[in-house]
Amino acid sequence: MNVPWPARIPSNAVLALALLAAAPQACTAAAAQGARRARATAASTNATCLGKALGGLENIARVGTLYTRYQLEIGEHKGTSTFWRDVRGAVRESLDVPGAFSEVVVFDGARGWKRGADGAVVPLSGADLADRVTDAYLSSFMHIVPGRIPGTVERVGLDRATGLVKLRVQPQGGTAAALMLDTLTCLPARIALSTGSRAQTLHLGDWRTVSGIKLPYAIRRATGDSTRDARLTLLEARFDGPLPRGVFAKPATMAP
Repeated sequence: MNVPWPARIPSNAVLALALLAAAPQACTAAAAQGARRARATAASTNATCLGKALGGLENIARVGTLYTRYQLEIGEHKGTSTFWRDVRGAVRESLDVPGAFSEVVVFDGARGWKRGADGAVVPLSGADLADRVTDAYLSSFMHIVPGRIPGTVERVGLDRATGLVKLRVQPQGGTAAALMLDTLTCLPARIALSTGSRAQTLHLGDWRTVSGIKLPYAIRRATGDSTRDARLTLLEARFDGPLPRGVFAKPATMAP
């Protein structure tokens, strides 16, 4: 999704420019204060403050299921991506881009399958299965609430290239991920995953509160080729809704 630069600068931006011109010393002082605040909070940016920023351990621990529906854009193609999740780590993703492709991926917490556009169902294995384990681990808040899929979360420290604090997340049986936290909000700004020659970075933004828990409404998935970047916009999110029957079962084979 390409965002065009606005043709007209909003009036509040004009006011801000006027204030900058009129009071450069005050602006410099405010910037220095902001920099000091960022440096001060970097030391306390960790998994604990991440849990608080997302909504608090008690709120997160009460979640049983999560339904999300996104608008998906890849180049000129548009479609929808829908997820059902539960706290065991089970997830079902349905992806539909009319006229281009569609697929269903199911991970039941241990095994996984993918049904492609040809209707055939194949089991997930290797890096594909490991990526699904990590997706389940992070998206079901297992890095915040212990006792679900086993894993470790290690604070690596401040990444000076980005100004973000890096947490190394390693679910058992999953792909290692780097969770990059904003030092002012403690919310994830990026998630980087790499398996062999495959690498992708998720850029997260527009965090909003849904039933007391923060979710990113804007996600960009980058793989190094900007023409293949995927942009997801959250359209709907529901916690603890009823699960459709058999939602995490192996998908049925379909005719192409």
